[in-house]
Amino acid sequence: MTWGAALAAAEMIRSGIVGFADHYFWMDKVAAVVAECGMKALLAWCHFGIGDDKEVGNVSFEETVGFVEAWDNAAEGRIHTTTATADGYYLYFINSEGVLSRLDLTNLAGGYYNYETFEEYYIRNPGDLWNAAVSRDGEYVALTSIYENDNTIYLLISGELYYVTLEFPSSQTGITSQTIQYPDVLNWSPNTKYPKLAFDAYNQITLDNGTERSWWNMGEIDFTGSELQVYTLLPAQPEGISVGNVQYSSTDPDRIAYSYIEDGNNYWDVKIENFASHDNDDFLQLSGRDIERPSFSPDDRYLVVDRYSDEKLLIIDLVERSFWALDFENTTGARYPEWFVVGGSYDLEVEASPAAQPAGFVLEANYPNPFNAGTTISYTLAQSGRVRVAVYDLQGRLVRTLSDQPQAAGRHTLTWHGDGNDGRTLSSGVYLCRVEAEGGYSASQKMVMVK
Repeated sequence: MTWGAALAAAEMIRSGIVGFADHYFWMDKVAAVVAECGMKALLAWCHFGIGDDKEVGNVSFEETVGFVEAWDNAAEGRIHTTTATADGYYLYFINSEGVLSRLDLTNLAGGYYNYETFEEYYIRNPGDLWNAAVSRDGEYVALTSIYENDNTIYLLISGELYYVTLEFPSSQTGITSQTIQYPDVLNWSPNTKYPKLAFDAYNQITLDNGTERSWWNMGEIDFTGSELQVYTLLPAQPEGISVGNVQYSSTDPDRIAYSYIEDGNNYWDVKIENFASHDNDDFLQLSGRDIERPSFSPDDRYLVVDRYSDEKLLIIDLVERSFWALDFENTTGARYPEWFVVGGSYDLEVEASPAAQPAGFVLEANYPNPFNAGTTISYTLAQSGRVRVAVYDLQGRLVRTLSDQPQAAGRHTLTWHGDGNDGRTLSSGVYLCRVEAEGGYSASQKMVMVK
C-alpha cells in the first residue's frame, strides 16, 4: 500500500497537484507518504460500524479515532483528518406536520428504509418549521419558520438558538437593502472548514408609482471572517424570472443547483452552475416543467427533486439523463428533500481568513461580490511596510498582481476589473484575493466574477 500511495503522490506532483483528499482504508500509510513528500491532504479512514467483531476490510471505531489523534494537523499542518461513514446516505426533509424528518436509505438495496423525526427542533412551538438544513459535520442546524414577514434565519448550536436578520448589500457602500420578506430553502457548503450557508428569499418592494414588485433571489452567509457577511449569489435576473431553492454540490463548494422559474408561465426547471468553470453548467427541463428543490447525491451523480404536480420525489441521473420516482409512503407529500452525507471537504490550497489578526490589520469584503465590471478591495494596515495584493485562481495559480510595494499604515483601496497580468479579461468563476504585509500579516477571501 505504501508504494501505491507513493506512486500516486509522485504522479500528482509531476502534474502540478499539491493537495488532495482521500477516504478509504490504510490512511496511516497514505499519511506517512504525504508527510514525507511535502504535499497537503485531507484524509478520512472509513469505518462501517463499531464493536469487537471485525470483518475483513473493516476497521473499528477505536482505530479510526487513533488515526485522527495521530495525524490530524500533522506534518507542519499539511495533513488534516476527518471521520465519515462510508454508508452515510440520508434524505432530510420537513414532513407535513412541520417537523424535521429523515429517511435512512442505506439499506434500500435490501428492500427497506428507516424513517425518523426530530420533534425537539422548533422555533416557538412544535411544528412551526418551514425549512431546515443540517451542516455536514452535524454541528449546526439552520432553520426558517412558518411565520409571515420573518426575515430571519435561526441557528441551533449546542442546544442554543441564535438568529441572523437578512439584509443584502445595496449599490451604496455601507447601506443594506431591506427587501427580503422571508427566507425559504437553506443549504450548507460542503466545505466544513470554511462554513457558508446558502439561502433563497422572497423579496418585495414598493416602487415610486405605488406598484409592488416581488421576486425570489439567492444569497449566502459567510461565517469565515471576524464578522458575518451576507451577499447575493447571482446577478439581478430579467423581470419575470426568479431563482431559488439553492443547493450546493456535495463535493464542490463552487457548484450549485437551483430552481429557474418563469413567473408568468409558472414553469419550474433546474439549473446547475459552476462558478469556477461555466463550461460545466447544466439545464434540466422535464416535460411538465414542474420540478423544484434540487439536491445533489453524495457523489454528485444524482439529483433528488420535488415534482410538485403529483407530490413525488424524483431521482435524476445526471450521467444517463434519466429519472425515476421514489414511491414510498412517507415520501408522498414530503417537502424539501435533501441528500445528506456525513463529512465534508476542505479547501486545501488557501487558508481561511483568520478570525482575529493583530490590531489594525483588516481585509474587508470586496464589493460588489459577485461582480461584473469590477470590484473594490479594501484593507487596513497595522504598520507601514511592503504589501503584496494578488489574485489567484482556484488551482493556486497567480493571475494578477494588484500591488507589490511599500505602503503607509492605514486604510487602502484597490479596484480589480477581472483582468490578468497580460491585460486580457479572465473568464467567469471564483478567484482568491490575498493580502500579505510585513510582520507576518496575511488574509484572503473569495471573489466571484460573473460575465
